[in-house]
Amino acid sequence: MELSKQQQQSIVKSKLFKGPRSISNPDISNLQLYITKANGLSSPGMLYNGQTKTNQDIYKLINKFNNKENDWYIQVSDGHGTNGHQVAQFLQQVLPSFIEQGIMGISSCYDRDKQLNTILKNCFLQTNEELLDSGIDVTYSGATTVTVISFENVLYCANIGDSRAIIGRFDNKLSVIELSKDHKPDCFLEQARIIQRGGRVQAYSDEDGNPVGPARVWKSDEDVPGLAMSRSFGDYVASQVGVICEPEIIKHSLLPCDKFIIVASDGIWEFLSNEWVVETVYEYYKKDDAQGACQRLVQAAREAWQREDEVIDDITVVIAFIK
Repeated sequence: MELSKQQQQSIVKSKLFKGPRSISNPDISNLQLYITKANGLSSPGMLYNGQTKTNQDIYKLINKFNNKENDWYIQVSDGHGTNGHQVAQFLQQVLPSFIEQGIMGISSCYDRDKQLNTILKNCFLQTNEELLDSGIDVTYSGATTVTVISFENVLYCANIGDSRAIIGRFDNKLSVIELSKDHKPDCFLEQARIIQRGGRVQAYSDEDGNPVGPARVWKSDEDVPGLAMSRSFGDYVASQVGVICEPEIIKHSLLPCDKFIIVASDGIWEFLSNEWVVETVYEYYKKDDAQGACQRLVQAAREAWQREDEVIDDITVVIAFIK
């Protein structure tokens, strides 16, 4: 039987809109992936004399963020300088509130990515302005911050500094998906901005002039502030020579093979590789034990600091399981 022209057009439209489906190419557009549980742990570091130091790390976990059942907010801040702990505490209180208020103002799903990018950048800048007016002395004190916001099947990561967020993926084998990039002063674009704004980038030097340790930010004519990251909150002196608080924002659409998120301060990442961390957490993911995974990473990081250095940095980690 010959099909009418109208019937032929109907079949063509059906193919166009439905798309191909097969066992090897399943339709996952309606598959809901979200964080089912999350735990965090923060451990103070140790000074040269063996005394426990003031913990300048802090984390924030908010379930049902923005009153949405499956939305989460994760934040890790790592303070530095004399008043770094006060800065980190301030950020824990202020930044999530600004972001939640901003998200409530999103008018529609149309162009949501652009709206969110603008909101996150403005919230970071607004938080920094509030910090400068807070009465906390941030001349040589500040904090790095990484945030991960989970909306339905999508993650948005906003980061300044060298705390880090990654995803553990299992797709026949384990792999690492980076949600953030470390902002180090000797990264090409970061260094170019610092130099353009009158700063210089170099490491400490030993008696023979050889570089020691990481690259740092300095004023061109003074040996201050010596900051080992190129983006942070606070750090007034460093901000005069190119250190900024504008976040780098990365969007990630979750896939069924994405199993967990790890957000941590550099106390974790200094001596533990992304790959080792993912392999370790995956064993706890199989047991549905997020808190056990946090404890194992903090223990491993402390042991690594004891082997490799004379001090132990503050160590903070948040782990979220995805189902």
